[in-house]
Amino acid sequence: MKSNKKYIFIAIFFTALLFLPILLREPISDFFDNWNDNIRAREFDIESRPEILAIEQNLDLTERGQRIFRASHPTLMRAEEFNQACPTHSREIFFLGCFDEATRTFAVFRVVSDELDGIIESTMAHEFLHAVWSRLTPGERSRLESLLMGVMFDNPSLIDDLAIYTEEQKAGELHSRVGTEIRDIPAELEAHYALYFNDRSRIVDFHAAFRAKFNDIRAAQADLELRMSDLQNEIDHLEQVYYSMLNDYNARLRNYEWMLSSGNTDFAGLEAIYNALVTMMNELNTLVDQINALVAQYNDLVEEYNSLGINLEGLYGEIKSREF
Repeated sequence: MKSNKKYIFIAIFFTALLFLPILLREPISDFFDNWNDNIRAREFDIESRPEILAIEQNLDLTERGQRIFRASHPTLMRAEEFNQACPTHSREIFFLGCFDEATRTFAVFRVVSDELDGIIESTMAHEFLHAVWSRLTPGERSRLESLLMGVMFDNPSLIDDLAIYTEEQKAGELHSRVGTEIRDIPAELEAHYALYFNDRSRIVDFHAAFRAKFNDIRAAQADLELRMSDLQNEIDHLEQVYYSMLNDYNARLRNYEWMLSSGNTDFAGLEAIYNALVTMMNELNTLVDQINALVAQYNDLVEEYNSLGINLEGLYGEIKSREF
């Protein structure tokens, strides 16, 4: 009996060993990710990359976040180099960065513009969160995805923005978008991002700062469109009044000329008709002046609108790495 107990114990022991990797799969995965990240982070000599170091400091990463950031070997690239590293972006949307799943590295387009402060930090944070997502276990992703979907439905603009992504890409993209763009999120989701950012509000501020440049121009254009529409309606109304009065004036003028040509001797009546015609002509001239003044205002607004359009196009030109 003692021998049988021994064999039973050995069988249980080896059975436990068999299932141990399965039971500990996620902790073991975390261990090897951390081990590998530590090696890759040390390989990345950030001190020799002052721009990247400054960005890392601006992002205010936790120790864990800093390790993943450096392990991802973040790179700032000019247009030609960026287009080679990130060849998939298209005319439908401006891509300012890309994360390579195979190498777990990311690149960001070097935007050079004094008007777009924060755009590089925001893009770096976005791609960094893709690196974070790549390290999450299926269980962690599943838990976060339900929270992220809730945020998306509370922010309909995200639904439209994610339409260009495949179903496999959407969760990871949503994870990056929510983390860098949405200020108010559930506490559980905030706790997740707090593992990587000491102050996520700074990240949202970076995004809001550069987006404000575009949004302010669009808002100004929308305001000008309303004002131009109101002016156009007023011009159209005065033109209708003018042409109606002009038709009446021409009819009265023809009648006056007929009376003169027919030898009418009612000089008092003719004088009254003449004076009325002069008054109408003065009113017509006043309407013309009013219409011209409104047209001049309208043209000024059109010039302002077009100038804003040029500014907006210029900003888009700053973030466009290739011509299509």
